[in-house]
Amino acid sequence: MLLALLALPMLIGAVYALDLGDSSDDTETETDDDPLEDMPEQPTPETTVEMDPADDAYEGTDEGEEVIGTMDGEEIVTNGGDDLVQAYDGNDTISLGSGNDWAHAGSGDDYIVGNGGDDVIYGGKGDDSVEGGYGNDYLFLGEGNDYSGVSSGTSDVTGSQYLETGDDYISGGDGDDIILDRLGSNTLAGDDGNDIIYGADDDDSTPDVLLGGAGNDLIFTDDGDTITGGTGADAIEQSYVSGDDPVVVTDFDPAEDALNIYVQDLTDAEVTADAVETSQGVTLLINGEPVSIIQGVTIAELASSDIYYITSA
Repeated sequence: MLLALLALPMLIGAVYALDLGDSSDDTETETDDDPLEDMPEQPTPETTVEMDPADDAYEGTDEGEEVIGTMDGEEIVTNGGDDLVQAYDGNDTISLGSGNDWAHAGSGDDYIVGNGGDDVIYGGKGDDSVEGGYGNDYLFLGEGNDYSGVSSGTSDVTGSQYLETGDDYISGGDGDDIILDRLGSNTLAGDDGNDIIYGADDDDSTPDVLLGGAGNDLIFTDDGDTITGGTGADAIEQSYVSGDDPVVVTDFDPAEDALNIYVQDLTDAEVTADAVETSQGVTLLINGEPVSIIQGVTIAELASSDIYYITSA
């Protein structure tokens, strides 16, 4: 059932002072950290391999190499060491090894797998498929309608981006991207375009930072995430289980954004919705537990906004 907050003051009856004691550690979220601060530097291998246009595949050694591709599509496999791959044009397949590698896929519909190590991958133009693999990876999808995700499985969808363990940074770039998260405390940035960002993951102990960017974005979130929708009419879909840390929404626009809170394991009769104003904005509560912190707004401003609690029965 739906519990609408279209008439929020009617639901809460009054505006209560939220007495959380010294709650700053629980509700304030640090957003000033640079997610690229720890990004590995571009490798400078001593060995350079320039692929012959007649060759369509190259497999590296256990030492770090710079591999320069051609203007045609090719398959490049690196192994040990910190490698640098420049693929250029064509539909390329790049499988990085166990080192801290960099890959520039260039133009074309490329498929890149990071595997082990802390990798930096630039998809470039085209509809790319990127799998970060293990380690703390930095993935930049570039132009194109890309699909991106965090998974330990195979990636057989063109334009997909998969991550495994580690704290990763993903930038969707231009285009309508789909970015999925599963493990680690990740920063997922949709950038320009109407993006779909899945921050609701299988690891409740690792909150994520979800950045919609410009465009009308659809953002899925849960336990402790921080969401900045950016410009455009954004829809936020929050999954909530009793005991979760509240999500933080930094730039909710009551005139055009929407928030749906999916309450797990509780029926409509078991849910008491409430809201209080704090120094940060408005805290939404379910049965007295903070669920969502909507920064920079008042209860009066939220009264006409699209915010719903959705229960299973």
